[in-house]
Amino acid sequence: MNEGRDRPRLRLREAAEYLAVSPRSLADRGWRLKHGIPCFRVGKAVVFDAAALDGWLARHQERRQADREAKGGAA
Repeated sequence: MNEGRDRPRLRLREAAEYLAVSPRSLADRGWRLKHGIPCFRVGKAVVFDAAALDGWLARHQERRQADREAKGGAA
């Protein structure tokens, strides 16, 4: 029942580094919503679950690969 609880919760700067995006972009709620980045709030802080980010990254990479293949590009 506590699957995913082994992975840490990340603050904004840590999550930005993990995703290789700027903290400023990740702090922008509209940008997070546009890209579907999973997060939640604890008080005023935006917090990211590392396991959820792993899943987002995997889906994002699969989509990018599918887009490349649809355009006839190589991996």
